[in-house]
Amino acid sequence: FLKKLSLYLSGPVFLVSGLYWSVYWKEYLLFSNAQDYGLKDPIFGRDVSFYMFKLSFVNILLNILLVTLILMFVFLCIYYLIRGGVAFVERLFSIHRPVKVHLGVLLSIIILILTAKLYTGRFGLLFSEHRVLYGASYTDVYARLPVMNIMIVVGLATALGVLVMINVRKPLLLLLPVGVFIVLYFVGLGVYPGLLQNFKVTPNELELESPFIKHHIKFTREGFDLERIKAKPFEPEGSLTAEDIEKNLPTIKNIRLWDEEPLLKTYSQLQQIRTYYRFVDVDNDRYVINGRYRQVMLSPRELSYEDLPGKSWINEKLVYTHGIGLAMGPVSGITREGLPEFYIKDIPPVSSVGLKVTRPEIYYGENTNEYVIARTKVKEFSYPTKEGNVYTHYEGKGGVVLNSFFKRLLFAAKFGSLKIVLSSDITRESRIIYYRNILERAQRLAPFLAYD
Repeated sequence: FLKKLSLYLSGPVFLVSGLYWSVYWKEYLLFSNAQDYGLKDPIFGRDVSFYMFKLSFVNILLNILLVTLILMFVFLCIYYLIRGGVAFVERLFSIHRPVKVHLGVLLSIIILILTAKLYTGRFGLLFSEHRVLYGASYTDVYARLPVMNIMIVVGLATALGVLVMINVRKPLLLLLPVGVFIVLYFVGLGVYPGLLQNFKVTPNELELESPFIKHHIKFTREGFDLERIKAKPFEPEGSLTAEDIEKNLPTIKNIRLWDEEPLLKTYSQLQQIRTYYRFVDVDNDRYVINGRYRQVMLSPRELSYEDLPGKSWINEKLVYTHGIGLAMGPVSGITREGLPEFYIKDIPPVSSVGLKVTRPEIYYGENTNEYVIARTKVKEFSYPTKEGNVYTHYEGKGGVVLNSFFKRLLFAAKFGSLKIVLSSDITRESRIIYYRNILERAQRLAPFLAYD
């Protein structure tokens, strides 16, 4: 029975484990394609590529092995207890020799992996955060690191001791290295570094931490590629004339005067137009306007789903599907009233320069992340006018075409809404548009990049 049970359980266990650990594919690719950087850290003397590409995957691998072996050890203990390999006879603890060998070897391997994790944990000292620096400090190098090295030796001795104890009838001797390990962990890594920091380092912080601060500065400059920058003194000479200004007029006209935060508030007050629209932030861009290259500030008018009138599934998913237009003006343009000058404004967008907005609908943005379904039997709200609302249909190629019942069923399960399956307004030409937040969209398209 137990053999059949273990066989039946092994499949789901390995499947779940595979799905769980498969998320670390990026770390594996970095590990397997690592290249030397050519710069070594000053503490361990390893190339920095080890920390950038390899260390993370090594730790993941050790965690996988540790979790797997611990689960295996627990399962075997239960298995042998049921089968009689481990028994209590007249208040005495009895283990058959084959069982003792099996469990002893497995326990020794577990201790070795824990020791290996302790070994790689030393490299984590280079990522320590302190009040005055980021990286290994005096206390890390002269207190925590020596203690960790001693603990590694104790861990190896404990693993060896487990193997020796297989043939010895005094397993309590194992408590000695285990006790030393526990004491070192709490005293050596907890109490001792604190005492050293408070009574030696803090009173002489500048002197003792100076070498480590230099490491911090050096590797910060290297990380941001600042080593190539050469500082040169600049002494302005001469005087500014009207002729100089005239020669550099295009540059002067592109000097930004508006600040993003107050400009965003002004755009919201003057150009939001309806309560269910939002300007999320203001960006800088450049366009050729009337034959001149001009720097502009602009903000798209996105839809705010929290402020929609008459909330319902049809309104939120089929009718109100997009924002509309934008507000845009020069970085230095000011009206007589002290307000920002507009190149493009209003709904529908009106341009006072050569730029034209031919498709003002905004389906993707920074404030938008609700899924919507376009090209349905329901007209999509485009924008309001004095005469009434104007409606449109999605003309883009984004989204997934819902041309089968199976697709509708899958998306109904994904978004937790049976209406995707049951709605008669959805046709075979309808498209479901999701992951509409541009940052999340970029992260899903290129998950191997780091984003600000």
